[in-house]
Amino acid sequence: MSYRQLRGNEIGSARNPVRRLQRKGACVIRITPHVCGGCNVVMAARVLALGVALLVSAVMSSPGRAADIWPSRAVTIVVPYAAGGSTDAMGRLLAQRLGETLGQPFVIENKSGASGNVGAAAVARARADGYTILLATNSQAALNKLLFKELSYDPLKDFSPIVLIGDIPQLVVVRSDLGVNSFAELVAYAKAHPGKLSFGSTGVGSQGHLAGLLLGAATGIEMLHVPYRGSAPIVTDLLGHRLDVAFDALPTYLPVLGEGRVKALAVTTPARSALLPDVPTVIESGVPNYDVAPWFSLVAPKGAPAEIVARINDVVTAYVHSEEGRTKLTALGYRPLGGAVSVLSERIQREIEKWKPIIAAERIALD
Repeated sequence: MSYRQLRGNEIGSARNPVRRLQRKGACVIRITPHVCGGCNVVMAARVLALGVALLVSAVMSSPGRAADIWPSRAVTIVVPYAAGGSTDAMGRLLAQRLGETLGQPFVIENKSGASGNVGAAAVARARADGYTILLATNSQAALNKLLFKELSYDPLKDFSPIVLIGDIPQLVVVRSDLGVNSFAELVAYAKAHPGKLSFGSTGVGSQGHLAGLLLGAATGIEMLHVPYRGSAPIVTDLLGHRLDVAFDALPTYLPVLGEGRVKALAVTTPARSALLPDVPTVIESGVPNYDVAPWFSLVAPKGAPAEIVARINDVVTAYVHSEEGRTKLTALGYRPLGGAVSVLSERIQREIEKWKPIIAAERIALD
């Protein structure tokens, strides 16, 4: 068989492994065999070309190399809520800093719906290449696994934790004419009048709802839960003396506290809020280990390269600990946190362990 016949029948054929690599998108270095009248040289060239092609393909597709050149294009941060809210504002702050530091645009994509599950599910299905990440609250990162009857993703199995950003303290407020002036007095009043007090939250399974349930479990008090669609109607009913107590995000109440028609009794985080430094914590008020606050994090699809996760963590942690980051996040109502990847991983586990028995006891199951 002549060299020309061999080349046409084998080297250029569909059976040729180099051609198969090319069809799969591999980077193949073509080495033209030297014609010396025999097949041995041709076959040696084929083997050499295949070996080089396999080597180059392996290097190009290795996770380490992908992490070395990341990011080489825009990165999408999915915010699972509508544009314009505080979560969206946080996302845009982080996107700007990440883009400035890492040299590629970080673009916000709002995918709202179903308590953030629409956006979370989209990220869970995305490629684990570092180009799609989720700004997740503790709902998507942990609680929705316990609250929803059916969930198209599992936060423990489908996400890789990146960084804990911060949290928003919940505020315990009462209508001004209730006749209580401290958190301890509220607990005493509730014990003396079981089931009489009503407390409002932004919905079944919300942080405010869970905060009230946790307080009941810790102190033995009974209050009637009234779910609302958002904070605005809660404030309206407190001011109108149609609601007794609210567990809700602290920043919402800053404009009305000065009017004297509602009273702030305590914050639900272990530390006081910089926005209301004179308001004690629930722990200070006599309920040990009480800690309730929606927290915010970045997570990636499961299997994201560890080097990419570490780079994002470094940038975000440095930002939330910087004077600029602390100032801007605090102005939005957040308590900056940050920390290693393990800090977020442990927070997710604690969140599930803390709320699982309470949610099960109350039989909360959202559709």
